[in-house]
Amino acid sequence: MRCRAKDFPSHVRKPRLPALPACEHAPAGGHAGFLAVNPCVRQALPMSLRISWLDDQGPDGGSEWSSAITDPATAAKHENQKHTNTNQNAMTRIFHITPLSAALLVLSLAPSQTSRAHSDKHVEHLNIAEGQIVSQLIGQAISSPTGGTIFGYYTYIKGLDTLFANAPEDESTALFTFFRDTTNLRETANGPLLILSREGTTTVYLNAAPGGNFSNPDSFRSGAPIQTSVLRFQAVIDTVNQTAAVVIEDTITSTSVFSIDGRKYQIGRVGDVIRTTQQVHLNAPGSLPTAWFGGYSVGAEKSENSH
Repeated sequence: MRCRAKDFPSHVRKPRLPALPACEHAPAGGHAGFLAVNPCVRQALPMSLRISWLDDQGPDGGSEWSSAITDPATAAKHENQKHTNTNQNAMTRIFHITPLSAALLVLSLAPSQTSRAHSDKHVEHLNIAEGQIVSQLIGQAISSPTGGTIFGYYTYIKGLDTLFANAPEDESTALFTFFRDTTNLRETANGPLLILSREGTTTVYLNAAPGGNFSNPDSFRSGAPIQTSVLRFQAVIDTVNQTAAVVIEDTITSTSVFSIDGRKYQIGRVGDVIRTTQQVHLNAPGSLPTAWFGGYSVGAEKSENSH
């Protein structure tokens, strides 16, 4: 690395610096983008100078020099010259920082400025868009005089490719299951129809060891919870044909990051609304389950108080 003598003030030029030794630590080739202090060169300099540099231009590397003058005689001469020559008021900067040097300093700060988003960067957020199908599901229900439970598994979740551990693709191998707890609000008869209104909660589970079994409803909530929501439920039951149309509206209250196939995901965001439509066939009165169903869910418009 070469520095021209004319680039230094006279009081710094007087001491002749020893020849700089070759150093195995110096990077080969050009130095663009390389911020370093050569330890071999630092050891070779007189104790009266402390010098650092940024190699960033020219075949031999350009230099930004700064010095701390500790030799008393040199320091005194520097002080005298500073007061007698106003054109030397920037003596502590021997070279100006080049535009490239400044850019390198900015780039060196970039990692710290973006580190907060580092973990979030690797999570794939599965957004719930209004009017878009986000999932398809299969399940059963058990009703009681005060409410009921609704449970099952997902056959489709938008953005996820793997929903089953292996074949056959049914409740026993489903990776994603759900469980709803509901409480009756009112029952209203209208001719052959019975309108049932409920409220409650929904939890979605990721099952590392799938084992859903419709004869054991709790098997659908044995996994790790990855999403919770509050729900509003309405069923319009045809008591003649023993069928029902059900609509459930969930508002997400929590959602967690989970991993599958070596990738991280998160389904929806707090406040998102999901509307599920189910086609239901009722079992004989007093038999279990109370009903079987299949259905799908779409993103819905958020209510104003959900923001």
